[in-house]
Parts: sequence; C-alpha cells; structure tokens
Amino acid sequence: MRYEINGNRLICYQGEAVLWIEPWGENSLRVRMTKEAFMDQKDWALTEQIIPINAEIAIEDVEVLEPWYRTNPERHIQKVTVASIRNGKITAKFNIEGWLSFENEKGEILTQEYWRNRARIDRYAVPLGVSARELKPITGTSDYRLTDPLWYPVAVMDICGIIQQLEQQVLEQIRQSGLLRIPRRWTTG
Repeated sequence: MRYEINGNRLICYQGEAVLWIEPWGENSLRVRMTKEAFMDQKDWALTEQIIPINAEIAIEDVEVLEPWYRTNPERHIQKVTVASIRNGKITAKFNIEGWLSFENEKGEILTQEYWRNRARIDRYAVPLGVSARELKPITGTSDYRLTDPLWYPVAVMDICGIIQQLEQQVLEQIRQSGLLRIPRRWTTG
C-alpha cells in the first residue's frame, strides 16, 4: 500500500486500484475507488452544495515487530506506513495491513473492513481469501463496481434493523408495482 496527500484528500494505492477519501461536508467523509486510469470527477447523487472543510491528514511510518519473533527481535523489525484522515467527529484509518476502519471522536470503531485471508499467521484466518475490497468489471462497459464490501458490524450500529427495514421497503415497492403478488401475512411489516 502506498499513500499520498493531494490537497484535502487522502489517496491510497493498492495494486491497480486507487481509493480516495476526502471530507464531504461537516463530520463526514466521501470514499471513492476505481481501477481506471483516472477517478471519475462527477458528483453523481451528491448534489447538495458543501462547505469546503480542511481535514487533518496524517501519513506516518511505524516500526512493527511480529509477535512470534522472540530471539533477535531487532533483526525482524519492519517499517510500514499507516494513514488517517479526520473530518470533525469522524476518522478513517488504514492499519498496518491497509485495512480501513472508521472511528468516532471517542476513538470507538464505528465500522471496519472484513478481511479473511492468510496474510498473517497470528490471527484467525480461513483459506477462502476474502478480500474486503473487490472491484469487478460491469460486463459490456469500462466501468467497475465495488462488490461484496464486507464490513464488521459494530455494536453502535443497528445493522439488522437497517436490513429488515430495507427488505420491507423493497417488498412494499414490489407489491405496489403489481409485478409480484405477496400476501401481507408473509411479510414482517
């Protein structure tokens, strides 16, 4: 992973993918990712005017010692780069492996990426090689979409309630469109 600061934006390079994190109004961040040569400059659905805010961006090199080296630890120290961007009450941080997490002003994790790979042997890993960031091409176009963004739900977020609410909204829209007849007794709403 390689990081750089471009104006008021933190840029992360991961292989051929580029990830931008920038302030978007007060206490919020906008995250964009692409595998294209240039990031799409359109704001798409973000039509409201925002007040330009200066974010606090930090990129620093840290020394890491893997926990299994007990003899001659100075020989096994690695230098890695970590980065963070803070806008008001929210902070986005990349850890030593490049995993992205979001924290509130108290330092509590709101959400973080869900990775399951065998990059390290000192934690739980499965042979599936689940990557939290995966861009797949949309067939017939030059566009990519972020697929299966897996995030750890954290106690401060009511993920189950949000999912249930979305399911109810979708079922109601289908029922109203007349495309599919769903008896009310089958839904939870």
